[in-house]
This record gives sequence, C-alpha cells and structure tokens, in this order.
Amino acid sequence: AYGTKNPVGVAIYETNLGTNNGSAPQSVVNSTVASVGAGVATANHMLMMLRDLGVKTQSMFALSEYTNPFTNPANNEETTPLWGTVVDMGVTNLKRPQFLGEQLANSAILPTMLTTRQTGDNPTWNQPLSANDQIQLNNAQYLQSYAFTDGTNQSVVVFNLSRTRSLPVKFTGGNGPTGTVNVRQLTSANITDTNENSPTVNITNSTVNGTNPGTTYTLPPFSMTVLLWPGTAHAGATSSTRLTAAPQTIAPGQNVSLKAVVD
Repeated sequence: AYGTKNPVGVAIYETNLGTNNGSAPQSVVNSTVASVGAGVATANHMLMMLRDLGVKTQSMFALSEYTNPFTNPANNEETTPLWGTVVDMGVTNLKRPQFLGEQLANSAILPTMLTTRQTGDNPTWNQPLSANDQIQLNNAQYLQSYAFTDGTNQSVVVFNLSRTRSLPVKFTGGNGPTGTVNVRQLTSANITDTNENSPTVNITNSTVNGTNPGTTYTLPPFSMTVLLWPGTAHAGATSSTRLTAAPQTIAPGQNVSLKAVVD
C-alpha cells in the first residue's frame, strides 16, 4: 500500500469510456460512447497506463448497461451504451469498437515491453478547456507508439489520434519490421461509426511479404495499427523506437512525413 515498506502494484478494476450525467440527444450519446473513436481512445488509454504508469493488471468493464442518470434535452431518461464492450450477448453478438480495440491490443502485447522514443517534429494539438468536465490539455501528441518482444517475435502498436489527417510513417533500423509482416488495423470511414445495429467497424488484417525497413505505412485518421513480425532476441532494456518527422512545423491540413527507427 502507499507509504508502506511493501508497496504493491496498481490494478485497474474497471475502465472504459462512458457518460455518467449531463444532457445530449440519444444519437449523440450513441455516436460518442460506442464509436470507433471511443474504441481507439480507450485502447490507447490502457496501453498508456501500462507504458507510463506500469499498470500491468487492467480490466475493462465488459457487460452492457442500458440505464443510467443521463437525460436528453427534453429531460427524459435515456439509455446509454456505458461500459459495455458488447451490444448484447446471444442475440446479435455485436462487438463494440472498445472490444475490438482491446482484442487488437492483446494480439500485440508480448512478455517484454520495449521503450519507445519519439523525436523530431511530433505533431501535437491543444485541447481547449471543456465546459462539462473542466479538462484542458496542451501539446497533446497525435502519435502514440508502443513496442513489445518475446525474443523471437516483435510487435509495434501505433495510434494516429488526428481526427482528420492521415500520417505516413517509416520504420527503419536493425529491429524494424522486415520480411513477412502482419498488419492489423482498427478504423472506419467516420469517427462516429458504431456497431450498434450492424458490424460497421471491423479489424482489417493483411500480410505484407518481403517488407524492407523504410517501408512507408499510411496511418488513417483515428486509427490503431499493429505490426507483428518474427525477430531475433535483443536486450529489451536498450531497445527503443525513435520517431522523427518533417517538416518541423505544419499548418492545418498539411501532411507530415514520419520516420521511426527501432533499435
């Protein structure tokens, strides 16, 4: 416990993205809480807790909750897709993007987490102060990266958190993706797409043969991309990913070229 001679690691009992109170039309609640944007954000949040805080045990609230103190503008009680990673069980068996994000993250997590380091012009945005929960964030990074190895297999997870821009990324270096690389990706045509009524949001899966370091991968907006490939054993303590970008400054809507070096 905190302040004792025998500290214990933090465990997350339950996490997800949801709404607890406030007022908004039902369609807005559905397109926010259960959207592909929420799925990408939740997966990144959990990996960030692992990377930055060392939280190894995390549980996502898995079952659906249909009622909660949230009202529409007419002050009528609404349902909300709070917490649940599935729409239902045994009826449609539709899986929400949060489920898919965690499924994708679990496919990439290997026993040893490597340090990633992003350098150069790493695109950022400033999040203005929100009216409903007083959250403000300056210099938030569009790109988040994570890497793992078990000695013979390697993986890299990259998030593009931009809501409008695709970002091209190059991975190079002695331990960059090479040979046969499995590329898995979670995104959709619209950031508000959901699986509430049909399986609109899916994980795409492709295999790229003969990959050479320096191959350009285009990361769509609001996307989570996983690359997995066979590798050789290397020291996790000294492994890192360096990400550089050009140009050094960008204007809204301008593309930026990124280069990641895995050492």
